[in-house]
Amino acid sequence: MATNATISPNLTPTARLNQALDLLGHSEATLPVHSSNLLHALEIFSVSSGDTGLEMAVRARIGILRESIVANRSQTPLTIRRRQG
Repeated sequence: MATNATISPNLTPTARLNQALDLLGHSEATLPVHSSNLLHALEIFSVSSGDTGLEMAVRARIGILRESIVANRSQTPLTIRRRQG
């Protein structure tokens, strides 16, 4: 059954972004690659619709995601396996 879900235009751009992500089923448990794809799609939408406030909120969230990916990578030890043969 379909639900009518709308994003309130009276909210701040960040609140509208959060509401859009909630409506699309995004959560903190979402894999970074899926979060990145979703955020970049929302970035394209905000640019094409001329919503500069939403565009800036999306780009800020992309920056936060990139920083968390870099931080997680720096905490993961690198394992090098040598080929036998």
